Amino acid sequence: MRTILRRSFNLLLVILLLTLTIGSAWCGTLRCAQCHKVIQSKYYEFPNKVYCLHCYEHVLPRCSVCRQPITAKYYTQGNKKYCSRCFNDRPRCAQCHQIITAKYFTDDKKAYCAACYKKINNYTYYDENKSVCICCHKQITGKSFVFRDGVTVCAECHNDKTNPRCTVCNAPVNPLSVKPIPYYGVYACEKHRHEAVVDYHIALALMQKVRRDMVSVLGTDMTIRCPVELKLVNKEDLYKAHSVKDMELAGFCQSRGRGAAMTHTIYILGARSRASLYTTMAHELAHAWHEENNSSLDQLKGISEGQNRFIEGFAEWVAYKTTEALGDKRNLRGLLEKKHDAYRLGLGDFLQYEKQHGKKAVLEAAKTRASLGYDAEEAE
Repeated sequence: MRTILRRSFNLLLVILLLTLTIGSAWCGTLRCAQCHKVIQSKYYEFPNKVYCLHCYEHVLPRCSVCRQPITAKYYTQGNKKYCSRCFNDRPRCAQCHQIITAKYFTDDKKAYCAACYKKINNYTYYDENKSVCICCHKQITGKSFVFRDGVTVCAECHNDKTNPRCTVCNAPVNPLSVKPIPYYGVYACEKHRHEAVVDYHIALALMQKVRRDMVSVLGTDMTIRCPVELKLVNKEDLYKAHSVKDMELAGFCQSRGRGAAMTHTIYILGARSRASLYTTMAHELAHAWHEENNSSLDQLKGISEGQNRFIEGFAEWVAYKTTEALGDKRNLRGLLEKKHDAYRLGLGDFLQYEKQHGKKAVLEAAKTRASLGYDAEEAE
């Protein structure tokens, strides 16, 4: 009897040790290895530990160039780490053959780091106090053009129409020294390459923030009840999925089903800045909310330009209000100055209606009406 009790005790001890070793994952619950909180949704493993999305972005090693989390193979040079994309994209100095991570100069289509360029030119052609063109990497002696965040280019590069443009700041980029972002096929200057969102998980976290901000700014009525799927795509795949081909798209919302069975798929053009994705996501999430809350929306689509102005105007208003709460004046100006009439005029309609009646009245009108009345002439 004593032997049986001893064996039972040993068995219980083994089970207890296994539980402590395996942790909550053995009981069917995963805990983040960093913050130790229970993971309620998607999780990530790196290298043999489980992380929640927040810790995943902060614990993983980051590329010294693009600052994105490195989840696969990476390279080291000195004490710096580089993801495969940046390691292959960054130029190497023609003199010392090291990867150039800071300013560099081009001469006869060869790249040189600042140190080697100084040596080759006997320190006479380089002045730290003068601006360097981010495109050709030569010192600017004449007229210059300044883009977002102080990105400066010389007049020659600015006027060269063959140079591709940065997807974030629109400054010219030298295609001889900078490769396009894989899959997306667009370029980003050195200053803003890390800002171009190409990681799906980062985009998904941003969309979750937009959803929270919509509720925070506009109230719980702005909650989207049905499932929302995100697709971060390039321009070619975006237009393949969309039926309209004659307008410039940054994203669109595709809703299917009715009532509680409705699902939304939001296509977003990637490789752009977080701020740009934020306003696009707010616009498309507003469409998803509109689909759930205005039962006559399907009948309105394609009927008239005026009714299209009502639909797009509401989505622009939601994007405007959430962007305004962030204090992002640059993107607010972009919303107010859009070329497409349905977007620009529709936003004006809703801002005027809000001024007269308030936010709650705007949401109620979006649920129940087909027009705000300001576009009556166009609708006729």
